[in-house]
Amino acid sequence: MNANSKTGETIGVTVRLLANLNTYSPIGKECFKLTIARQETVADFLDRFNIPSVLKPIVVINGRPAKPMTRLSDGDSVLVYEPVTGG
Repeated sequence: MNANSKTGETIGVTVRLLANLNTYSPIGKECFKLTIARQETVADFLDRFNIPSVLKPIVVINGRPAKPMTRLSDGDSVLVYEPVTGG
């Protein structure tokens, strides 16, 4: 899905792609504003950045963990980061 959805309605979100994920930023910056389709889900949102699923990105919307089918809303703050591993 893209910002030209069937309804033609779009919303604006603020995005932060942390650490290595900022290499997937469409503008080369960690933090940016993005216009998306009103009905876009977290899964749709992640697809637009082509982040490999093997990285298992974690998405937090307005400070709360989000699931793939969570719908984004106008004005949301979306944080995306990789899980931390250790050993």
